[in-house]
Amino acid sequence: MNKSGLMQDGPEEKPIISVIMSVYNESESQLDRSIRSILNQSFTDFEFLIVNDNPENHLIDDVLKRYEDPRIRIIRNKKNIGLTLSLNKAIEASRGEYIARMDADDCSLKDRLKHQFDYMQENGLDLLGSYIYLVNEKGMIYAKKEFPVSSGIISFYLNFENVMAHPTWFVKRDVYDKVGLYRNIPYCEDYDFLLRAKKRGIRFGNIPEYLFNYTKRQNSITESSGNKHFYNSLILLDHYSDLEGFDEQHFASYVQSKDYETFLFKIGNYQNAMAELRSDPSSLFRKGVLWKMLGNKYFYLFAFKKAAKLLLDPVDELKRKKVS
Repeated sequence: MNKSGLMQDGPEEKPIISVIMSVYNESESQLDRSIRSILNQSFTDFEFLIVNDNPENHLIDDVLKRYEDPRIRIIRNKKNIGLTLSLNKAIEASRGEYIARMDADDCSLKDRLKHQFDYMQENGLDLLGSYIYLVNEKGMIYAKKEFPVSSGIISFYLNFENVMAHPTWFVKRDVYDKVGLYRNIPYCEDYDFLLRAKKRGIRFGNIPEYLFNYTKRQNSITESSGNKHFYNSLILLDHYSDLEGFDEQHFASYVQSKDYETFLFKIGNYQNAMAELRSDPSSLFRKGVLWKMLGNKYFYLFAFKKAAKLLLDPVDELKRKKVS
């Protein structure tokens, strides 16, 4: 074991793709299914870096020991350091020209890597996602989700929200060289990265194919902490003009400040006004809800987002049809 905790060296030649995944508390069946979905890819020139971020969970080690595939490289953290730092550790240890994300409770469809690699080459992109199937904890598909396809339209939508599913990312290595690694922004490390990448002119894309089964667990971070994800996304947008200076330390200081209390108050006013309007549309005029909304900057942000969607979605649809 070296200083980073790397146990296996993998193939001597550098692979084209490095797949990176962090493991924490996934079940045996989920983890086994996830690993096999990568090992069974039709594109085979890859290394698979798996970070065990839960050294106290011996079940994870037992599952990982089953695989003798030389493409697997295991990194064992000495203590739990979280998803963000674990991904950074994997990126620094990786050797591929491209880096593909993977989550330990999800599944990549068999041709995911091949189709993303080909699409990246054909369209001159730097960071690529895909459409996703939403599956329950038993692996059953119950919904599907599409995202904007065109680079320019994705960049525009990033002014409002993240439109690239993080576990589906397929990234040129030099993007991390230009943008830097992930920053420890709770619940929003991926959105923070995309905003910083946008400022550097990185070309985005989402391949209009369903290449990924995304598991929605009842106790997942996104399910149990939706409000924190929403708030932190808006904080990043509020500080977009000086995003590089607004680092992890500044973020942590901000959420303890009076400015953050004011921010929560404004968001709360917007959410309350919208909830009141949905339950009683006539309240727009009778209860002064209109004035509450017009005096709140977040009303304009979300109204502009909805208007842009009406204008941009038809344009993006032409791109989807052209590709398909």
